[in-house]
Amino acid sequence: DSKTGRVAHELLAADHWIGALLFSPDSAVLFVGGRDLTRWDLATGKLTARCAAAGPREVALSRDGQWVACGGNNDTVEVRTADRLQLERTFAVPDGTTALDALAFSPDGKRLAVGKRSGTTYVFASGTGELLERIEQDGWVQSLAWLDNGNLVRLSWNGTLHGFTARPEPVGKSAWGMAVDARARLCLCWNGEVVRGFLPLGMA
Repeated sequence: DSKTGRVAHELLAADHWIGALLFSPDSAVLFVGGRDLTRWDLATGKLTARCAAAGPREVALSRDGQWVACGGNNDTVEVRTADRLQLERTFAVPDGTTALDALAFSPDGKRLAVGKRSGTTYVFASGTGELLERIEQDGWVQSLAWLDNGNLVRLSWNGTLHGFTARPEPVGKSAWGMAVDARARLCLCWNGEVVRGFLPLGMA
């Protein structure tokens, strides 16, 4: 409970390490990415759905809370209904020999970005699976996020931030976690220990 600090539930969510935690827009549901993708009702703490997932980190939720995307393996992405985790469609992702590490829906939910260790980000039409765009960058695409203005922010493993400002910004190596809010404030995590915040104007 964010107001009291009291533990509301302990969820036995995975038999493997957990790499993704996603709240539904109304905060009533928690999605957990582990060896499986699971859906939890936060009023009761009960498991309501489960499906197999290839990787703990490769999970994204659309802003309207209707769709969940998860990596099937290196060359597929699955889009599932958020209410039951039922498979809706599967996207074929090029370069199946390179690991898939990042997923993000656009603000309107019409596009899905897929980032790979090859340094390539693929943007698909989320409704059809059509490949719309291929974006190259220097190094492993570690994390992805969309700004409300339609810019796709991409963090590379070597610590370069693409799409947040007009030109690539070096932010320091070992930056591996990223989150962006509706006001385009960005937080990055280094080595799992330090969190730093940035604004687009001059990376303040």
